[in-house]
Amino acid sequence: MSKITQAQMASAFEQIVGWPYKLGQSGTNALRQIDCSGAFVRAYRLHNKVIYHGSNTIYRKYCGEGGLIGGDVSKLEIATAVFKHRLDGKEPAQYSRDGIGNLYHIGLVVSVNPLRIIHSTSPVAKVDFALGGWSRYRRLYEVDYFSLVQPPSGGGNVDPGAGLATVWATSGTTVKMRALPSRTCSLYWDVPVGAVVQLHNISDGWGKITHNRRIGYMMEQFLMSTAKSVA
Repeated sequence: MSKITQAQMASAFEQIVGWPYKLGQSGTNALRQIDCSGAFVRAYRLHNKVIYHGSNTIYRKYCGEGGLIGGDVSKLEIATAVFKHRLDGKEPAQYSRDGIGNLYHIGLVVSVNPLRIIHSTSPVAKVDFALGGWSRYRRLYEVDYFSLVQPPSGGGNVDPGAGLATVWATSGTTVKMRALPSRTCSLYWDVPVGAVVQLHNISDGWGKITHNRRIGYMMEQFLMSTAKSVA
């Protein structure tokens, strides 16, 4: 079974911003309540993957390479998991045996430049724009970290027949979806980088797309083909 792309993980987390925090929840109840590790449970479920609740469990059982951030944002990638470490010494013994300690909180990097980390904490899931207390990072086993490839110059590598596309940009966090296929069209909506959109067709350098039930146009250079379906 194929892995989850970086863009798909980022898109799943963008969707939860503003959802109310509730310990032990993964966004499946009527109120869309969710906790920090529940956001990962939800993202995996959207792509037919399984991961268990608990930031310590995710770090130790579902992650690969990584280490200390040390204030160096360049170590991070889109869709890397980041963790906060409890430093007061009051932690269960099982978390101190391996020398790592209690990684009590988890979030996901959805953009590196500028930095955007999405995580669920009381009262609602939110975005951090600075490292703050984030101290460790790790890649997730079920994520394909080679899935975000910069499109070649002169246009995107989107396949109109794919039916889906991932929004991509070399900088910034959103791309404009305009009401008409023109850069001068003043009616537009901001679509997050990493969002997976429905692609209808490509014409004269513009893709006709659907995002959040709204149909509009985005420049082809900001679209990449994706084989996954929209959840």
